[in-house]
Amino acid sequence: MNKLISLFILIFFSLLINCGNEQQSASSNVTELSVDFVWKGMESCGKDNPKFDIKGIPPNTKFIKIDMKDKGYHYDNKSVQIPFDGNGDLIGKKFKEITTPCPGMLPGDYKITIEAIGENGVVLATASKERNFPEN
Repeated sequence: MNKLISLFILIFFSLLINCGNEQQSASSNVTELSVDFVWKGMESCGKDNPKFDIKGIPPNTKFIKIDMKDKGYHYDNKSVQIPFDGNGDLIGKKFKEITTPCPGMLPGDYKITIEAIGENGVVLATASKERNFPEN
């Protein structure tokens, strides 16, 4: 009977340790959503958008939402939600829904937030970055 209990305890702790190792290795493969953008070539109050580079988009992403706000004037430069086909490279794409930076006092302080959205509108990941416009 004591051998049976000892064997049970040994198996239990072996399974517990292996579960912890599997969980750790699975979480180490997760890539964090990140966004970068540049204003290069843009004119104040013009018709361009920044060039975006988004990395670490979760595999179940159906839409990417891009939101831009002027932090200095608390102005919402609007947002756009676009279907996502698996290509995270948004460099050079233009979105007429987002208004171009037009700061009253230069430079303006802008924040861009990216959301990866899955089935049924569930937000899978969020990333944001702030930059002044224009940059020196």
